[in-house]
Amino acid sequence: MRRVPVKSRNSSPIRSRSAFTLIVCVGFLALGMGSGATAQLPAPVPVLAPAALTVGQSLAGQRAASQDRPQFEAAVDMVLIDCVVLDGDGEFLQGLTQDDFRLSEEGDPVDISFFSVQRFGTAIEPIAMPAAASTDAPAGTRAPDDSRVATLPRYVVLFIDGFNTSPAEWGEVQGAVVEYVREILRPGDRILVANLTPARQLRVAPEFTSEPGLLEAVLSAVQTNPDIRIAQVRNTERLINALQAEDDPGGGTDAGGIEVEATALRMGASLAGFYAQERREQVLFTLDTVTGLAEHLDRSFAIPGPKTLLMVSGGISVQPGSSYYYILDAYEQQASLEMRGQGGIGGHNPFSHRAGGETVDQYLELAVGKLNRLNYSVYTIDARGAGDFFGDSPAYQVRTGLEADLRQQIFEEAQNGLANIARGTGGLSFSGTSNFLGVLESIHTDTAYRYVLGYVPPEHDAKDIENEKFYRVRVEVDVPGVRVRAREGYVDR
Repeated sequence: MRRVPVKSRNSSPIRSRSAFTLIVCVGFLALGMGSGATAQLPAPVPVLAPAALTVGQSLAGQRAASQDRPQFEAAVDMVLIDCVVLDGDGEFLQGLTQDDFRLSEEGDPVDISFFSVQRFGTAIEPIAMPAAASTDAPAGTRAPDDSRVATLPRYVVLFIDGFNTSPAEWGEVQGAVVEYVREILRPGDRILVANLTPARQLRVAPEFTSEPGLLEAVLSAVQTNPDIRIAQVRNTERLINALQAEDDPGGGTDAGGIEVEATALRMGASLAGFYAQERREQVLFTLDTVTGLAEHLDRSFAIPGPKTLLMVSGGISVQPGSSYYYILDAYEQQASLEMRGQGGIGGHNPFSHRAGGETVDQYLELAVGKLNRLNYSVYTIDARGAGDFFGDSPAYQVRTGLEADLRQQIFEEAQNGLANIARGTGGLSFSGTSNFLGVLESIHTDTAYRYVLGYVPPEHDAKDIENEKFYRVRVEVDVPGVRVRAREGYVDR
C-alpha cells in the first residue's frame, strides 16, 4: 500500500526514541571479518545503486530532500493496496476483475480507481492454455488466464535481526538461506541483505543483486547476538533467587517469616518490572530499525512495484518480558493473602503488576502503517525453530514454577509481535518449524502474484495526520469461499 504522493515526513514517536548507526557497504563484508579474510569476491551486479552515504553516518542525518517516487506514474494522490486472493484449495485465484473487489477505509466505502494484476520473478510462467493443464506451476499457485501479464522483478530485503537472534539460531537458518540463493533464486530476482548487529548497528549491503556468490559472502558476514539467550536465562535465574527467600515460599506463618517472604515478593516484582522494561526497550529499538531501514531504502532506490521484506528474528513479543511476570505470578500464588498484602501484590494476573501501556501494540501498529505506506509486505521467520526456551527438564520446571503448557505459551508469545507485523502488511509469519528451506520456498511461491487496487482517499484531518493515525483499510471479494490477505491500513505521512 502506498499513498502517492507521500507528504513530507517528520520525526515520529518510533523514530525519536533511539538512534542507531547505519553503515552502508561495500564495507559490509569487511565488518565482522578477521584480517585474514579474503577479499576475492564476485563482482556485484549493479542493479540499483543507492544514494551516496558516508560510512557510519546516522540514519537520522539522511532525511535528504529527495522526491518520493510513485509506484505508478499515473497515480496521483492515491492509496495502492496489493492483496492475495486464495480459493478453497489455498491456490491463487485467477481471473478476478475490478468489479469483484470492494474497498473501505475506516468503515466507509471508497471507489476503486486503479486495478492491476502483477506477476513477480519467474517462479510461474504465464501460459495460454487453461491452468489445469499446466505442469510447470508449483503447488499452491496458478498462472492467470491473461498470458500477457508482465513479469516484474522481485525485490526482496533480507533483514537478519542479529540483535534478537543467537549464533546457533542463525546457523540453522543460514544454510537454508544459502540453498535458497543457489537453487530457488531466479535471475530476475533482486535481494539486498541488511543486518542489525548486537552492537546496535544496521549494516546494509550497497545494492540489490541476483549474484549468488556475492549474496553468500554477505550472509557469511552476518553478526548475531551470543548473549541474547544467555541474558534471558541469567535474568530468570536472578528473579527466581530473589523470590526464593526460603525453601518453602508459602510456608512462613510467624510475623518474621511473612515479612521476609513479603520482602522477597516485592524484590521479585521490582526485578520482573526491570527486566520486562529492558526487554521492551530492545523490542522498540528493533521496530525503530525496521522502519528506519525501509525509509532509507525508499529514499535510496527507485524500486518499481511492491517489495518483500523477509525478516529472520529470534522474537519480538507484543508483551515484552512476559515470562518474568509469569514466574512472579507462579510464586505469588503460593503465598498467603497476608503475605501478598505486605508484599504490595494483590492479584493473580501476571500482568496486573505491570504499569499501563507496557505492551507495544501501538508501536507495532505504527510500524505496520509505515511499512505499508512504503509498499512492503513483511514475511517473518522464527529463527528458534521448534525449540522450547525453558527446556523440558523437570528440575527446571520445578525451579521456575511453570507448567509445560505455560512454558510453551511463553515460547509462542515471543513471536506474536512478528506475527502482527506480517499479518498487518499482508505477509505471512512462520514459527514452530525447523524446515527453513520449506518456509523460504513457501514465501517465494506466495510472492509470485498480487492484485493491486488503488483509490483516492478521503480528506484526512491535519491533526490526525500529525499524530500518525492508523487508517484502517478493508478489502473484500464478492466470490464465495475465498480467503483474502491484504494490508490492514497505513499512516498518511
